[in-house]
Amino acid sequence: MKNKLSYLSSLISHLSSRQGFTLIELLWSVAITAMLSAVGIAAFFTFSRMQVLNNAASEFATTLNTAKSLTQSQAEPASKRPCVGSLPSSYIFDGYKVTIIDPSTYKLEAQYTPSAGSSKCVSTILDQKGNPTRKLPDGVTFGSSPSFFFPVLSGGVTITGVSTVTLTGILGTSKTISVSPSGLITSN
Repeated sequence: MKNKLSYLSSLISHLSSRQGFTLIELLWSVAITAMLSAVGIAAFFTFSRMQVLNNAASEFATTLNTAKSLTQSQAEPASKRPCVGSLPSSYIFDGYKVTIIDPSTYKLEAQYTPSAGSSKCVSTILDQKGNPTRKLPDGVTFGSSPSFFFPVLSGGVTITGVSTVTLTGILGTSKTISVSPSGLITSN
């Protein structure tokens, strides 16, 4: 028993007198740190791409809700000259329309019917930066190209194409925005 205690005592004194780490200990700590960093960077990249997709879906849903809200309040855009050479009073405001132009671009328009004719006229609503179209972020695309028309006084929506829009991101993740015939806009 005394032999074991002396061995334990010498081991403790040997360990307490060491100056620094061995090369193997340093290599292990660097390897573990590298593995944890790689996992963290991959998780951050996935998270940031998901945030880009979520923001794009939120912005598109906001545009749809803006069209719906402006139509329900019957708020016409400041520029009421949708057709060249005609007076603004010769048009009847029909509502707002959101159109997907291509896989990464969409626009918001006010739609008018001339009082003396049957062809529709549109006035594109500019975004906050003054652009007539709105672009999705790089790597995010629409899966289909429907258009959504919110007519004045009906409280619903006329949908050309499918009633769901799927936005797809770089990593194959997707967000779906649905518009019901009553005009309810949901995102999941």
